This record gives sequence, C-alpha cells and structure tokens, in this order.
Amino acid sequence: MKYRLSLTALLATTITAVVADTPNLEIADQGRQAAAKIDAATDQTADAVNNLELPEGSGLVAELWAGEPLLANPVAFDFDEQGRLYVAETYRYGTSTLDIRSYMPMLENDMAFRTIEERAAGIEAIFGDDARKLEVESERVRLIQDTDGDGVADQSSEYAAGFNTTLDGIASGVLARKGDVWLTNIPSLWKLGGIDDEGRATSREEILRGFGVHFSFTGHDFHGLAVGPDGKLYFTVGDRGAVVEGPDGARVDLPDTGGVMRANFDGTGLELVHTGLRNPQELAFDELGNLFTGDNDGDMGDRERLVQVVEGGDSGWVIGHQHPPMGNGGVWMSEGWWEDDNEAFPRFALPPLFLLEDGPSGIAYYPGTGLGPDYQGHLFITHFRGNTTTSGVWSYTLESDGASYRLGEKEAFVKNLLPTDVTFGPDGRFYVLDWVDGWPKSNRGRVYAISHPDHAASDEVRQAQAIIAGGMSGREDIELASLLEHPNWNVRLEAQLELASRGADALGLFTAIANDPDAGLHARLHATWGLGILAGHGHEGAETAIAALLAADVAEVRAQAAKLAGDHRVAGQVPRLVDLLRDDDARVKFFAAQSLGKFGDADAAPALLEAARVNNGQDRYLEHAIIMGLAGSAESDTLEAAMTDESAAVRMAVLQVMRRNADARVAAFLDDEDEQIVFAAARAINDVPIADAYADLAAALQGEHAGNDIVALRAINAQLRLGQPGNATALARYAADDANPENLRVEALDQLASWASPFDRDRIMGVYRPLDDRDPAPAREALATVADSLLQSRDTAVLSSTISATAALGVTGINDSLAALVLDDDIDGEARAAALEQLNANDDPRMLELARAAGESAAPELRMAALPIMTERLPDTAATMLREMTLGSVDEQRTAYDTLATTDQPFAAGLLAESLDRLVAGEVPAAAQLELIEAADAHDSTQVAEAMARWEAATATDDDPLAPFSYALEGGDSKAGWKVYWGNSAMPCVRCHVMDPDAEAAGPSLQGIGSRMDRRALLEAVVDPNATIAEGFTSPSSMPDIFDSLLSRAELRDIVETLATMKGDAANEGDGKHGE
Repeated sequence: MKYRLSLTALLATTITAVVADTPNLEIADQGRQAAAKIDAATDQTADAVNNLELPEGSGLVAELWAGEPLLANPVAFDFDEQGRLYVAETYRYGTSTLDIRSYMPMLENDMAFRTIEERAAGIEAIFGDDARKLEVESERVRLIQDTDGDGVADQSSEYAAGFNTTLDGIASGVLARKGDVWLTNIPSLWKLGGIDDEGRATSREEILRGFGVHFSFTGHDFHGLAVGPDGKLYFTVGDRGAVVEGPDGARVDLPDTGGVMRANFDGTGLELVHTGLRNPQELAFDELGNLFTGDNDGDMGDRERLVQVVEGGDSGWVIGHQHPPMGNGGVWMSEGWWEDDNEAFPRFALPPLFLLEDGPSGIAYYPGTGLGPDYQGHLFITHFRGNTTTSGVWSYTLESDGASYRLGEKEAFVKNLLPTDVTFGPDGRFYVLDWVDGWPKSNRGRVYAISHPDHAASDEVRQAQAIIAGGMSGREDIELASLLEHPNWNVRLEAQLELASRGADALGLFTAIANDPDAGLHARLHATWGLGILAGHGHEGAETAIAALLAADVAEVRAQAAKLAGDHRVAGQVPRLVDLLRDDDARVKFFAAQSLGKFGDADAAPALLEAARVNNGQDRYLEHAIIMGLAGSAESDTLEAAMTDESAAVRMAVLQVMRRNADARVAAFLDDEDEQIVFAAARAINDVPIADAYADLAAALQGEHAGNDIVALRAINAQLRLGQPGNATALARYAADDANPENLRVEALDQLASWASPFDRDRIMGVYRPLDDRDPAPAREALATVADSLLQSRDTAVLSSTISATAALGVTGINDSLAALVLDDDIDGEARAAALEQLNANDDPRMLELARAAGESAAPELRMAALPIMTERLPDTAATMLREMTLGSVDEQRTAYDTLATTDQPFAAGLLAESLDRLVAGEVPAAAQLELIEAADAHDSTQVAEAMARWEAATATDDDPLAPFSYALEGGDSKAGWKVYWGNSAMPCVRCHVMDPDAEAAGPSLQGIGSRMDRRALLEAVVDPNATIAEGFTSPSSMPDIFDSLLSRAELRDIVETLATMKGDAANEGDGKHGE
C-alpha cells in the first residue's frame, strides 16, 4: 500500500468536508476482473463428502448436491417452493469490499462517517481515481437447479449481477418466496423477480437503502432475511451500521453498531428490533415465535454468543469497542460486557443466552420434519473458523429459563467443512453451504444434503414437499386452517400468512382454532398470530378475539395474545395486562410488561414497578420487559417518586428507563447506596451520552467511587468534555493525589494533555463524538500548579504522563524538577529518559552536563536518551562513542543503532554502512539486527542504500529461507508481543489461536508452544505457516500474509519473543490479560 499524503485531521461530519483533511491512499492491485471466476471440478469436489464427519450412530448420510463449477464463494442460500436454490455469491470479498484493517490510515475517517452518502464521498476523496477499481467486481445471485429430479443439482445460471458500485458490499443474505427473491447487499435491500429462458431475473427493485455506513471489518454486512409469524421481513446488519429511511418515512438511525430490523415486504413499517450487536448474520424463528441469532466475538479474547432477539433489546456492542482509544479491549473487555455469567454485567444490556463456538453465521431451527424425532427442538448453527478441521455445524437444544432460555445439550452435527449457511429444503433434507477452503475467496463452493434414510422418504416429508410446491393461494380456507396443525413449520407459516391475506373471511377460522382447547399448540399459536395480522390490517373483530385470548387456558397462547394486545393497542386491555403481570408463567409476564409500554397508559406504571420489586433483578429478560413497559407508560412524576424506592430493583428499573429517555435526573443515582446502581448511572451518563448530567458525573471524581474504574474513567471523561477551567483544575488535582490509583491518575493526565485538541472519539465508548478545539491556557495553568508535586512521584507511568502533559501544554518553570529526576538513581530509567528529552526540548542550559551524566548512568533507557542529545551537541565525542558501541555488547549495539536512526550527522552513514557489511558477514548478533536495519531504512544516503542492497542480495540468495527474517529470532519484547496477540485488530491472533489445548479453534493451541518449538520453528510458523502443518490440522493454514500490510518487523520480533516465552500452563502465560 502506498500513501500519497499523511493523515492530517479527522473527517468532518458533513459531506462537503469529507474532501478535505483526509488521507490520500491507493487501493492495492489484486487482479480484479469483471467475470466470475469459478474453478473447474476436480476429484476432490466429489470426494470431499466422504470426509464429512456426522454424529456417530445417528444413521445420517451426506451427499454432494452441488459443487464447483456450479457455484463459487457462497455466502448464503435459500430454496424456493419448487426446490430451486438461490445462492448469494461474493466476488468482491477481500478485494473490492475494503477491510479497515488494511487501510488503517483512514480509520478515523471511517469512524466519523454518519451515512452511506458520507462514505461514498469519502471514497472519492481518499482514493480519487483509484476508486474505480472498486467498480470492477460484482456480487452475484446464482440459481441452481436439479432439472431431472435425481436429487443432485445439474444446472446453474447467473440469476442476478451488477452489484458493483463503490458502496457495494458482500451479497450476504437471500430469501426466495412466492416467485420473488430478496437480496441483502450493502447498501441495499433488493427485490428480484421472474426467471427468463437463460435463468436470469426479469425484474429488480431497490426496497431499502442506507446500510453500510462504515468500512469496518469485512463481512460485518447486511444479512439475515427471515419471515416472521407477524408476516414481516426480518434482517440483520453488522457494526458497519445503517441509517435507513423507508418509503413511508419510517427511519432507523444506527450508524455505530449492528442490530436486527423488520419491515413490511414493500419496505414500509421499518423498525429497529434489537441493537448492540457486532456481526449478527442469519436469523431463525422457533415454533413459539422466538427469534435467535449468533453474534461474533471481537477477536480480543471474548467469545461468540447466542442472542435471543427481543424488542428493545441491546447487547452492548458499538463499533468503538473494536478500536478502543484506551486500548486493552476497552470496556467491552475490562468490564466483561460480552460474558454470560458476569454478576456485574451492565444492566442496560441483555446477556447472551450462552457462549458459542467460533464463527457463527448460518442458523436454522428444525422445522419439524425430515430428520426424525431426535432433532425436534434443535437449533443448528454453522461455525466458520477458516480451517475445515475445526469448523462445522453444531446443534443445540434450549431449556426454559424464566422468560428466556439456557443451553440444554449441544453436539457437533457435521464437521470437516467450512460452512457459511444452513437450511432445510422443501424435500426435508438438511442442506449445508460450504466455502471449501480458508478465509480468502476459494473460487469454489459446494452444497451438501444431509438426511436420514428412515425419514427422508416418509409420507410426512413427501406430503410437506408437495404442499410447499403447490403453494397456498389455490387452497380453500378450510384446508389452510387444517394446515395450521401440520408438523412442518414452513407449511404452517405459509398457510397462516395466506389465510390472513384473505381478510375478514379468515377471522372466524382463526378465532375458533385459537380458542379450541382440543387443537394442538402449533395450530393455536398460528391462529393467534393470524389474528394479529388481521388486527394490523384493521379487520373488525380481530382485536376482540385477541382480547379474549388473554384468558386462554394455555400459557403460551396467553403470552402471544399479550404480545399482540400491545402490538395493536387493543382497546380496554390495560387492566387485563396488568393482571397478567402476576401470571404464573414468566413468558406471559414478559409480554404483558412489554405490551403495557405500548399503550402509554400511566395507570399501568404502579403495577410495573411492583413487578420490578417482585422480580428483584433475578430474571434479566423479565426485567428488560418491565423497563420497556415503564418507558412507555410511566409519567415523569411517577419515575421521580420511585427513584428513592427502598427496592434496589425498582430503582435500577427507573434508572434504565431514564437512560433510554436520556433523562438527566439519572445523575441522582450516582449517590445511591447500591454500587451496581452507581455504576449503571455512570454508564448511562457517559455512554449514551446524557450531556446535561456531565457536571454531576464529573463531580463523582471527588466522591466515594473516585477510585473505581467504572465511575472514575467516565468522570474524568466528563471533566474533559465539559471543558471549563474548573474541570481542568479538577483533573490536575486528581492526578496529583497519590491516594488515587495509578492508572486513573495517568488517564487524568492524558486527558489534560489533549485538552486543546481533544480526540474526536469518546475515550470510553470509542464512537465519534467530536469536541471543538479550545484554549489550552486553563489546562496549562491547572497542571502548572501541581507539576512539581507530580514530578516527585515514584510511579513511572505517572511521571511519564506528567512529562508528556507538561510538554503538550507548554508548562514552564519545571526544569529544576526535571533535572532532579534525571539525576535520581532511584527513579525508573524510562521516566528519567523522558525528563532528559524534555529538558533538551526546553534547551536547558545544563544540557551538556546532564547529558554526560546520563550517558554514564547504569539505566540503559537513560543512556539511550543521552546519546542523540550528545550527538547533536557534541558530535565528535558522540561519533567515537557510537563507533565503540557498534562493536560492543548487544545492548550497546542496539542503543547505538537507535541513536544513528535519529541523527543526520555526517558520520552516521559510514557507521551504518560498516555495520551492514558486518551483518552480511554474520557478525551482528540477531538481537541487534532489527535496530540496525531500521536505522538504515531511516537514512537516505547512497552509501547506506548500497550497503542495504548488499544485505538484501545476500539474504535473497541464501539457502536458508529464514535468512531475511533473522532479525526476528532474538531481542523482542514479550509484553509488546502479547499486545499484538490480544489487541492487534489488523491481525487478531487470538481469533484462531487460543491457550486452552482442549478448545477447538481455527489454529493450534499456543499453550506451552515455547517448550515444543525452538525460535527458528516459531519464526517459520509465523512467516511461512504452511511450511509445516500442525498435528491434527490437515488443511493449509488460513493465516494471512503479514508483511507490508499487517505486521511490522518489530511486531514480528515481539511475537516470536512472546511465543518463545510460552512454556507453561495457560494461567502462567504472558504478563496479564488482554494486552498486558
């Protein structure tokens, strides 16, 4: 990648400002071509099915239904009623959908985009004519058919293409239904229709537009597509975000996170259902109408999660967590926002049902027929790890847990493939979409069909297939009503939707079935949902029927009726819903509470508060529903009165309502006696944010929680954002108080240092919240009053941050304190070096004396800092000293080369050239080679360039393939290597390599790897991962090429050092968690 200009400022919020203050970058040439590239079939295409691993003793069999050249790079798929398969194929992935990790100089621009229009303008401004490279490749929808009915596909056609604008993402979701095909492809939801003689779509309509505000990570796209029992279309978007307005003006504003949305099929009625997701992909409804999705981890040591999608739900993720300004995974990691069993889990968010295996994407719920009774109630989820050995499809069962669910049982259903999606075909077979190989585009693709011989050809399955193929529109009402009892979900759902489309004629049938105690639960639920659709269309009598069902004898029918009563605001039902808050069934209570929020009836609030008291925070999903109820019904005075309720659960519920309303009264909870309530208040004020309460949050820096990270970090941030002289004074005083924790004192100093030109993203949440530049004088004056005191500290981090802050703000009058630091042998060398460098910048008259003293110090950091100063001020003395050091110990050589890298004194080129020739001769120790090479790279003299060319030529012709990387064998910083392992968003090692030797991951466990492999083997494993395949991993490694784009030379050396130190148990590996 080449950069034409450096990044000089962050992106402004208007499109007109995008053109200015942006980096000018070039898009890498990657052999883009307009035509679809699909590999020919090989023996492996047909043989791979024999490698699939199915549950032992299950009786299941797998068959190849389709393979290359019928398809390639498949992401998602869906069958229509006739058994024709539509596949969303990606040809833009990795080449024309840019991943921010490969273009990090535009990270801050990307984070600042608020709409797709801004991103489009940004693309033109950042890449100029190079943007045209993004218009070559197109996504495609492929139509695959079994034309001869032998159970194997034999025909393929390009159904749709032309998705190749600069904004286009990955074709990630497809739904075929009743002659239309729906496609999710950033930035749009498309409706395709018809099939011509060549198998192409005959119509195309853009239904919604505005998905993909950010570049973010590849694959965090627009997914999902599922039909709900309410007759609406559901879909997901990852944290690339969306700002979308439907044709009726309904709007979703979700620029900085992912979520689940729904709309009518024409795009009207657009709603946000659930937010705070990183990368949800496919969706699945169960037979009770519950909706589930899997969410991916942040590649920071967290885990994937199964999420139950509920109205108003928030799972806590924002895109800023991926690039946290404070590092170490931000609050997502430090506060455990991703965990499923964390007692301190933030109360505004819903915890996941349970943690999943890596890489969830496709998800399907067993429709009731095809595999047999053993799979009733099973949820199937694909897990894509980039390696066939550890990837596959798992099945899960769920157990009731109050208003929600917990994990029952799980097992590997099919392994040894790279699945991207799963579905059940109309023939009852379970279909798996296979990417085939690795992370990059494989130019291959396969579809496997899994079935049980005893069930696949059963009358039940054949009947379901025939019903689906025949459609519903030609059937009589009474037949449709009978199909509501069918064992297959798809049959039931389509029968329900068709019957509901017939309006008033369906009312009597739905009412009778929903109330029939002899009817099965499936039929009663679909009839109830059908009544909901009729109510939504204004059919008289549907609301009355729903009201009657609130007294149904079956709890789940009552629950769904309670939901619908709120959805359609059925008149006169608030008292009945209030009664249902005391129902014996938690799900009934959940939907009653949720629905009460939709009526806006203040009379419901006392009962909801009482429900919160009874629940006492135990059932988090019920608590959420109560909060939703209060948010829609409680008047301001009611909430204020409840702020002092003796029940902490009531106070927490009120607090969360105020958070949702951005109500500044939430600040009162900063003084609550319950610690979790205090934490929740601090999170609400900073994280939402609620700017009118910043002053109260800032004041917490002097309160009893001033030493707690959750409160204090946010209070420090509030001080900065308020930006008044008193706030600067508060930060300075907090930093100067050695009773406060070191990390928080450092944060206060860092915020002071940025006072004049604050970072455009929020320090805690990492999302774009710019502040105007301002006068540094208040911060300078505040820090000046405590600077001398701070410089007496014994904490290295505090000292270093103090020196940095005083330099940034131009604090004067502290040279005596800095000089005392330089001469104090009891102070850490790093802080003393910083003091010396600042004195030099201040041009202190004592510099020669101090530099000489520093040069003779026992602290290597201080000696290293002295050398460039002496080189500048006493070049002749320095030249002699440096020459001797290039022949000295490893530490001396490293210090010498670091100094030579920063000086333009005439003698430097000669010393570097001599050292490079010694490198060719094998006379420079490995631990000092990197410093030498980096110093040579920093010089542009002909003499050094010629010497570098000699070294490069020597390594290129060396028989040892590791010769060009010998500098990485020794001398790294293991702590820095751990930060790469945990926190390098461009190359997240932890995504594929874990510490637990028993955990399944895309790559081998690293526990004890330093004992199993020497440094050469470790280096080889990083720079040439396919040279040796680890035991148990039969596929080539999916590790990316790391040079010129992902890892620097120094990071490579640090990683090798870290790996070499991994000699024991996981508990003892490294210096700490998440980047420590």
